Amino acid sequence: MLALLDRPRHLTELPQLLDVTRQRIHQSLVVLWTRGLIRSIDADHPSFVIARTDDSSTLLTAMQERLLSAFPEATPTTISKAAHAAKMFVSKAREHTEHLQERGLIETVGKLGASELYKLTLAGLAHWQRNPAARRAEPPQPSVRSERVFRLLSHLETQGPNRIRDISSALGIPQQSTNALMQYLKRKNIVRPESTDRGAPYELTTSGRATLAAMKERAGPWAVADTEAQIPRELVRALARSRQGRCVGDGAGADPNQTYVRPAAVVVNTAD
Repeated sequence: MLALLDRPRHLTELPQLLDVTRQRIHQSLVVLWTRGLIRSIDADHPSFVIARTDDSSTLLTAMQERLLSAFPEATPTTISKAAHAAKMFVSKAREHTEHLQERGLIETVGKLGASELYKLTLAGLAHWQRNPAARRAEPPQPSVRSERVFRLLSHLETQGPNRIRDISSALGIPQQSTNALMQYLKRKNIVRPESTDRGAPYELTTSGRATLAAMKERAGPWAVADTEAQIPRELVRALARSRQGRCVGDGAGADPNQTYVRPAAVVVNTAD
């Protein structure tokens, strides 16, 4: 058994690896434990994960493992969303979040509304107990929802920091309206000036990126404008009709062998 612990392992892995019974594993575990050769996250009940005493790897309890596995690879999320994905009470998730943060596995990256945003660190992403098949937390509910905001945030994401006059010109929005919108988003910590210089370009904050990711994930009506830019021009008219409740390519005449993409409530044949 000790030879197999070249890395930490779940105790449930060992019977199959050693081709012995669970009872035999337990007997060997007791011997190694009394000799001080192995350690566990729970010294009183070493029955979940174990490691050699000279292995400094971070060990997590079952609930901490579930919570860590609920965090998406790159998108920040809130504790309540992670708790829902991990199927645990938010109060318990808060306790385990503190432990994961102390161990350097997750970090705070700003706020979305009144909620703290958390994301995986590189150590958390690579942690051996993070289950790649676990259910992931959804992005939090965006604090702003409109096509104009979606276009503005998408523009900053793709173009990088931009001055207000350049954003106004690119999006076809009056500069006065663009300035008012930027000040509104600045107060919500969604955008910020790149520097303290007068007329400095604006950029997305971490909360702004999380807001945009949530808007894309939820595919609200504001996302249709961004989708149209990727759809052949001859299909834009069909998109316009679909906003009034009609759907293209859906129904009796649809070819089941062709590929369809559904932006929001729209189904469009993009095989051509």
